Amino acid sequence: MPARIHEIIESKRLIIRPLEEKDFTGFHRFISNDKATKYFFFSQKPASYKDTRRFFRKTMKNYDEPDQVYAYTVAKKSSDEFVGSVGMLPDPDKGA
Repeated sequence: MPARIHEIIESKRLIIRPLEEKDFTGFHRFISNDKATKYFFFSQKPASYKDTRRFFRKTMKNYDEPDQVYAYTVAKKSSDEFVGSVGMLPDPDKGA
């Protein structure tokens, strides 16, 4: 059974929530930064604006798929501004 985040996760300053269309500009800036994405789980990150747009839409569309990549927005609580992303992957070797 795939994991799901059904509720928004909040701290004093941040919110973790599913990606929304309004996050694209910040997401593109983030994913284009080699320092920010140094430890990404995939080696071929989107290289262009068009590739990033395709990846972003696929990620949002894929939230309900069993084999989805769980990528979420990290946003400032005060403004809902995108500041980063966090995610998780299922581990088929462990049945999760």
